[in-house]
Amino acid sequence: MKILDYTMYLDDYIKTYDIVLIQFGSSACTPCSAIYEKLDTWLQVHKEVYGIYIPIEQFLEEAAKKNVFSVPTLVLYVHGKFTIKESGFFSLEKFLSRVEKYISFMSESTIFIA
Repeated sequence: MKILDYTMYLDDYIKTYDIVLIQFGSSACTPCSAIYEKLDTWLQVHKEVYGIYIPIEQFLEEAAKKNVFSVPTLVLYVHGKFTIKESGFFSLEKFLSRVEKYISFMSESTIFIA
């Protein structure tokens, strides 16, 4: 999972990649660390999803622009459009299951023109 730094523009990644999964987290948040590790492993299997971790302490303004005011928060964008958001206490497995449905739908709806 890529960690956002000051040379990156989040909206450029959202526009560039078909599926972008963003985790807003904090070094003081124990669940954030656990989610980060699970997402990093999950993203290694799901290469079609571009993952970004945003340390909220360093990117308060960016978090506020995306209406993120607590951690952990996961946000999914599909084709540049806001799709799913979960904050606080939520089931990571259910969230990832929903993401996998989008992946499946996108792979089924791909049309190849010869």
